Amino acid sequence: FVLMIRRPSRSTPKPSSAASDVYKRQESVKNEVKRTLKALTQSDAIREVTWARLFGPMYKKAVIVVLFLHFFQQFAGGNAIMMYSTTIFKKGQASDTTALIGTILLGAITVDGVYAYSLIVEEAGRKKIMIWGTLCLAFAHAILATLIILEMANAQITATLFCIFLYSISIGPTTWVYTSEVLPPRGVGLATTSNWLFTWIISKLSPVLFESFIGSQGVFFIFSGCTFIAFLYSVYILKETKGNYDIENNPLYLSLIHISEPTRPERISYAVFCLKK
Repeated sequence: FVLMIRRPSRSTPKPSSAASDVYKRQESVKNEVKRTLKALTQSDAIREVTWARLFGPMYKKAVIVVLFLHFFQQFAGGNAIMMYSTTIFKKGQASDTTALIGTILLGAITVDGVYAYSLIVEEAGRKKIMIWGTLCLAFAHAILATLIILEMANAQITATLFCIFLYSISIGPTTWVYTSEVLPPRGVGLATTSNWLFTWIISKLSPVLFESFIGSQGVFFIFSGCTFIAFLYSVYILKETKGNYDIENNPLYLSLIHISEPTRPERISYAVFCLKK
């Protein structure tokens, strides 16, 4: 941004005193800059967010939205697939070699999906990616469950890889991007803790369900239902954060990059700053 300081018009300085006047004007601008920076850094907007303030009116709604988002991220099934991929493939009548190859491909596709996400996230926006990604993933889980029922081993592996790709290009990374954009650092820490809690729950629950009467197909129908709820959540609850920069959540640091030389009688001095995170 630009800080402008207007001074009363005076006669043009004599050549002999021009350098001295320039120096005095620059010092005056620098002093004004220091006062402005001090006011900004001491303002209520960018002070440290305490736990009490995090759960106060300003952040409470954002905290709740983000915690539900982390819940949906885990119950969308992506981590469950990655943790128990070999078990899933073998239950689909795949051979040991095929299951091993499928597990290796899962890792590669996850990396490719996240890279593809990095290319589209700023252009498409978070909300749109979440809407289309979760909708497609919900149908993909349902298709995978159907293929398990039909005992189509090779098709199951292909569908599983496609589910992981959809997860890696939508709700997987978007959850973390969204969290960092709507919560201050203390809130991000809380969200991370909740994410690990949900990860632990899904890691303990998934193998039990895989061996239960509902089987693998039932687990993926559950994942499909949860992901569809995440789709509705994205449509009606999530707000687009693309292009937003909230000083409440992101402390700004100002770097002075230029102080002008007044060349007109009005003598307008200005300082140009670069905003840094």
